[in-house]
Amino acid sequence: MNGMDTPKSESRYSNETGSPHLLAITIAVMACIIMNVLDITIVNVALPHMEGSLHANSNQITWALTTYMLAMVIVTPLTGLLVERFGQRQLILWSVAGFLVCSVMSGQSHSLTEIVFWRFMQGALGASLVPVGQAILVEAYPREKRGVAMATLGMGTMLGPIVGPVLGGYLTQDLSWRWCFYVNIPIGLIAFTMLLLYIPSFGKSEHPRPIDWLGFMWMAIGLGALQMMLSLGDQDGWLSSRFIIILMLLAGMGILLFVLRSLNVSHPLVNLRLLKDRSLTLGSAGIGLFGLVLYPKNSSYPY
Repeated sequence: MNGMDTPKSESRYSNETGSPHLLAITIAVMACIIMNVLDITIVNVALPHMEGSLHANSNQITWALTTYMLAMVIVTPLTGLLVERFGQRQLILWSVAGFLVCSVMSGQSHSLTEIVFWRFMQGALGASLVPVGQAILVEAYPREKRGVAMATLGMGTMLGPIVGPVLGGYLTQDLSWRWCFYVNIPIGLIAFTMLLLYIPSFGKSEHPRPIDWLGFMWMAIGLGALQMMLSLGDQDGWLSSRFIIILMLLAGMGILLFVLRSLNVSHPLVNLRLLKDRSLTLGSAGIGLFGLVLYPKNSSYPY
């Protein structure tokens, strides 16, 4: 990767961090992933309590969830290009720090506009945590133990949405809805400290690929409209709403033009030709189904 060869049975980290630090690296990455995934579900329970504090109605307050997911959907595909420019260490450290700042500011919000803005920024800055964390675990573990690393990562991905509603309900009832955001502070500080101490700097490319801005525009329009349509469709009555119909058309147009663009440029934003690999395609479809089944709709209060 990026001109660096790693022996098949060794970890790229082996000469820099050594096996005694493998547990710390795993804990740090797991903390990042749990913190990121947790924020998708923990806020759902707090929505009714947030309405009064932020002077919003039940439809308006769901934007605190929609904007978070919207930012993640748009920024996540840029992770590879960001790693090439800044390296894995720098990117994940800035992501954790930015995510924590936005968590604090979300908890300090006193209007709908404030929390929507900070939730969008939180989603954008935290979008790289899961893919970069996964890459770090793959590099940290020897090749023969990477299955264990991915199973561990899967546990973190599952734990977040399961614990989120329970923890959110407890914090909201006994403390305040604002603690649904403040709870990220201790987790994030532990993750940041361990990452700072044990993650070496690599991944930065001397000749990063150019960014296909036109492809990014079509992707942002397509995926952004699709996310908003799925998030708001139920509360707006789906095809009975002109707004949802417009979002549906934008999603179809944007995704189609993004696919055509990606297949006809030398440096696409996302290399869709990788989907020729049957294992990757089936795995991606499985993750999609997992998200549909596990994550609750945010168009109303599910709890």
